[in-house]
Amino acid sequence: MVDNGIRCVPRAPRASIAAIPAGPRAMRPGRFHQLVVAVKRASFASNRLAVVRQAAATNYFTCAQVGKLVRSMSFSSGRMKVIQATASRIVDYGNTFTILSALSFSGEKRRAQAIFKRYTRSSHRSHRSR
Repeated sequence: MVDNGIRCVPRAPRASIAAIPAGPRAMRPGRFHQLVVAVKRASFASNRLAVVRQAAATNYFTCAQVGKLVRSMSFSSGRMKVIQATASRIVDYGNTFTILSALSFSGEKRRAQAIFKRYTRSSHRSHRSR
């Protein structure tokens, strides 16, 4: 192609890059550290759980973060309640093994897997219906 005596080379069409939808983001490390400190300062398991539930109402977590919160609970019932409170707020379900590694007993691990299964199935169904 010639334009005013200058040879122009046509441009190749640009490849379109599909936008990756931005999903929820986990708590930033500094804010998560503040949460862990607040949980550890709570004197009773019920108070610790209340702090976790309050944080889970407005924040999202990585599996590693949930694992750290699980480790802050002394008893199995508290650990399961932390998992229940945070399960719908996990951003990286492919890493639930990190939460399972924070659990001591096989019964806890089975219950945690059942909780994860409920949330991964429901989120999978919601993606399919779009």
